[in-house]
Amino acid sequence: MTCPPTPLRAAVSFFCLTSCFAVILVVAGCTLPHLRSPSNALNDSELSSALQELLCRVEPKCVEFRLHVTSSSSQQAEMFPDGRLQLNVGLLLATQDESEIAFILAHEAAHRRLHHQFAQTPERRTQQEVEADANALTAIASAGVDRNAGLRLLKRLFEQAQREAASWAEDPRQTRAPSVSESPSSKPVDEGISQVTARIHALEQANLATARPSSDPVSEQRWQRLLAPYRLKASTE
Repeated sequence: MTCPPTPLRAAVSFFCLTSCFAVILVVAGCTLPHLRSPSNALNDSELSSALQELLCRVEPKCVEFRLHVTSSSSQQAEMFPDGRLQLNVGLLLATQDESEIAFILAHEAAHRRLHHQFAQTPERRTQQEVEADANALTAIASAGVDRNAGLRLLKRLFEQAQREAASWAEDPRQTRAPSVSESPSSKPVDEGISQVTARIHALEQANLATARPSSDPVSEQRWQRLLAPYRLKASTE
């Protein structure tokens, strides 16, 4: 499709939890003829290979994707229609095990499988996120991954964001909300809360009476090792 002079491309985000609890849909520029790495992409071939391998476990058409990890501390991921799947290292560091990373990858891939485009209404944006979660559950279950991973991750990060926001509000010395510089100021607080709440509720219903499969210690040690340098760097900043 030929792009108009000022084209838009929908980049559907996993979430960016900040003081406004925003689950966002970011609008970016026109589809490029060649997939380019972001300027802040990490040069970590081992981590990229491990993520690509995990993506292929939950996405049959993984060869059509170009996965990039950026140095941003924002807890966000984006899926672009041209096949770029962009993960911020901040989101990876927020995970506790391989299954949570697998859910993130499956969720982003689901946006492409479901042909999601930028939605004009909060209701449709929420619906797309819930649809992607449901699709991701099927994908990770087929791969033998814990179905509860997404629910654990969302609930933990939402509770973390609530605590940070409350702490900021109670401290008069604070000059801004946590990570506000990296979040779109145009996203209303109510929409972010509504989207996260709807996703958590849907996942709770889908995961009723679902047993958690045993984890693979070797895989867990691998991810801990791959992310250890970035955890150390984040702790000193």
